[in-house]
Order: sequence, then C-alpha cells, then structure tokens
Amino acid sequence: MSTEIAELVNAGAPMAMTALGAYGSAVLLRTQDEAVTSTVNAGRRLLQRMFGTRADDEANPEILVDLLEDPNDADSFAALRREMRKILESDKDLVTWLRQQVNATSQSIIASGDRSIAIEANNGVASTGDNNQLHR
Repeated sequence: MSTEIAELVNAGAPMAMTALGAYGSAVLLRTQDEAVTSTVNAGRRLLQRMFGTRADDEANPEILVDLLEDPNDADSFAALRREMRKILESDKDLVTWLRQQVNATSQSIIASGDRSIAIEANNGVASTGDNNQLHR
C-alpha cells in the first residue's frame, strides 16, 4: 500500500465515521439535508462513492450495518479501513477527490510557547499571564 493511500485512509475513515454518526442508516440515500458540516458531507460523499447510493428500500452494505450497530467496534472499523484501502488502490479518481476533501476539511491550530492558547475563534476573552485584570 502506498504511503499516500495509507494517509488518505487515516484521514478518510474518521470522516466516514462522522457521516455514519450524523446520518445513521440513511448515509447512502440519494438525497439528504445539506445543512451539516463539511466533514460530515465529505464523509457521506466518500461512503456514497465507495458503496454507491441507495434508495429507501435498499439495504446498506454489511460493513456499514456492523458499524451502525456498534460504532466503537475496532474490527468493524478495521474492515471499513481495509475496504477503503482496496477501493482507493484501484480508483485514482477517488484518490484525487479524497485528497481534495482532506485538504479542504483539514485545519491545524497550533499553540506554541509558554501559556499560549490554541483557538480557532474567540467571541470572548482569552487571557494568559500573571495578575491579569479584565474590565468590561
């Protein structure tokens, strides 16, 4: 397995699990509410590209059924990762698409140094240091 595919599986599998958590057994249905996070949407689209879309009366693949029954089952998660790796090794278009999704949904916020704070957005006060006095 190439390093790139291993990295994509490491990033894609949690995205897929996030989508399973948000959509449940409806994750592969053709239409869904789009008012969810980009990670959830990317995970749903990844699963749909891997397993195809389903109509309401169609069953989900056994891998997804197992994960829906027990999302914390390490063996089921490993089965999803293994299937994802197999599909990515044979589908270069999916590799390209997933790489774009991972880059679009990945964000790093790094705090470095004594008393530093890692924060994406702050609508209040973030204070570090000794003897700070905050006045409003």
